[in-house]
Amino acid sequence: MPRILAILLCAWRTDRVRRHLRARVSREASTGHTPAARELAILSHRPILVTAEVSGATRIVDACHLALARSVRIGMSLAHGRALCEGLAIESRVDESADRMALRQLARWCQRWSPTVAVDDGGGRGGHTHALLLDATGVAHLMGGEAMFLRRVRRSLTQREIRVRVALAPTPRAALAAAGACAGSSTPPIIPTPDDIRPMLRDAPLEPLRLEPPCIAALHEVNLRHIGELFALPRSDLLVRFGAGLLDALDRLDGSRPERLDGVREEPPPEHALHLESPDPRQDSLWRVLDLVLDGLCNDLRRRHRRMREVELLIERYHMPTATMRLSMSAATDDPRHVARLLRPRLEKLDLGVMLGLGMESMRVRALRLARPRNGLWLGEGRGLGEGLGDGLGNGIGADIGALVDTLAARLGREHVRRIVPMNRHAPDHAWRMMPADAPAGGRAHASCGGGAGDPRAHPRPTSLLQRPESITVGMRGMVPESFRWRGREIALRHSIGPERLAAEWWNRARGVDATVAALQSRDLWRVQADDGGWFLLERGGAGSVGGGGGGDRAWHLRGAWC
Repeated sequence: MPRILAILLCAWRTDRVRRHLRARVSREASTGHTPAARELAILSHRPILVTAEVSGATRIVDACHLALARSVRIGMSLAHGRALCEGLAIESRVDESADRMALRQLARWCQRWSPTVAVDDGGGRGGHTHALLLDATGVAHLMGGEAMFLRRVRRSLTQREIRVRVALAPTPRAALAAAGACAGSSTPPIIPTPDDIRPMLRDAPLEPLRLEPPCIAALHEVNLRHIGELFALPRSDLLVRFGAGLLDALDRLDGSRPERLDGVREEPPPEHALHLESPDPRQDSLWRVLDLVLDGLCNDLRRRHRRMREVELLIERYHMPTATMRLSMSAATDDPRHVARLLRPRLEKLDLGVMLGLGMESMRVRALRLARPRNGLWLGEGRGLGEGLGDGLGNGIGADIGALVDTLAARLGREHVRRIVPMNRHAPDHAWRMMPADAPAGGRAHASCGGGAGDPRAHPRPTSLLQRPESITVGMRGMVPESFRWRGREIALRHSIGPERLAAEWWNRARGVDATVAALQSRDLWRVQADDGGWFLLERGGAGSVGGGGGGDRAWHLRGAWC
């Protein structure tokens, strides 16, 4: 037996506006903006009014529960609503396209509970205008039963500041009707079988039937306001008086006529193509066509509020195989000039059949991996180097380094462009790792690793390590180094910090991780400052030798320096 979960969005427009404002104000507050921090604290207590131009006047078309509690009503003038809200209202113009886009995003988020999630916006008909319908057949037992499943769905959405009503029924319209009739109920309604639909929805309103507004007005004229009253009347009388649409809605309600759910589908990847009238072998034509198709693709991405991380280029050549090229970028971009610069070195080697009098017939470019903005940051599949630096908006140093990595990778090969990533290891020679420049940094970086600063008191690990430790002779004053001799030069010291005892990493040895590092013998590290101001890292004992215990060679070695 089918089971349909209805998620009725009680105030979708105002909830979307509040969530959007909270994300924007949170970004400003995170930068230390004091007014934004104060606004964030009171945002949940401010009423929201959604307005539109109606017959030349600005009217309120939607309002949140805080505004309704202040006697604000739909259709009221904006000036009247402002007065009732005492100047605290947040005003927003109605934006149907933004509402639909956000609703589809919410539907894709709800696919964690069911692969089939349909969007029901009412189609301009009566009743609640926004709802989601999930095919929950065979799902509830995985969540601890139907009652537990409904409570979990409602709790998850409520925590995200989306006010909902949920219900479970055998048919979509029965689930909508049950959700619409459960206002004020703490227990979500569940209709077990189709035979229970009529008795349980006897007092439900007519709006969830999704009838046309003239039909609902005609029913109200004869004082028919509940679904149970319609089932009590002869079908022939309903057909003559109100038309076949009413009978169709009743049949869909009780399951006499099946209703299929059309779940949201992933949009095809954006692409742009250009076909030539005749084959063209000229190189300058290739560059012009490339600029045109990339401009079209990037304009489409901007309209969708997306950027691309990977692009595919297909060039059809007359009487020759289709040339296919794929390009991955370290940072999401919508700049056609940057993508063109990366593709040019490959296209310069492409054979267009000039000697045979052939040429290019068409060019198609397709964005394969997309990045989307969340709270002002561009997030895609993974986190590249360009997205990990700068302000996260594709500006500043992040975009510059991302473009540099892409350019070097296009010329040298992506496997030859690498970067140093700090690791959560206290041993200086193992506190970093070489990784591909565009690879996401895994794990947690040690707070004291790298840093590039010249003050070892703030960054205990040197910015430059010798490839192999070099033996030195150290002069001591008591237990503190006073000077050391390195490469035939005597270096006097004026400041010393230490010793820092490094013991074997017993936790890694127990897990069998990096046995070489785990077995390193104990050693002492000193951070010392020469008279000329330079800082060095000295080591006593260890020197990279592998052994057990804390004894062994206690000789001094120079490990690195701070630049």
